Amino acid sequence: MTVNGIDHNSGDIITVVSVNGESRSKLFDDTKTYIQSGSPGGTGGIIEYVATFPNMTVNTGDEYKACALLVQSSQIFCETGNNSPALRPEVVDLDLRQGNKHLGKSIK
Repeated sequence: MTVNGIDHNSGDIITVVSVNGESRSKLFDDTKTYIQSGSPGGTGGIIEYVATFPNMTVNTGDEYKACALLVQSSQIFCETGNNSPALRPEVVDLDLRQGNKHLGKSIK
């Protein structure tokens, strides 16, 4: 999965990928992991996260969910899909910028 549209004010981000009742997650510390990927203007940073499920069979059509949680604002951006029959990993692109179809919502 990729998380696009990160800037120097995004703060820490937790990515989560779930399939068949199993989840994998990773914390991205804003001061150590993705700040260098931003442009000189402080925008456009990207996180790339590969979630693997080595002891599980993920069949064609199984539903997966990929999310990015912005810790400081409690906004969550998610996309749900189904595993395709292609012999390659699924790729999910989340975009945090305003106007994208994956707009986040606050957790209450």
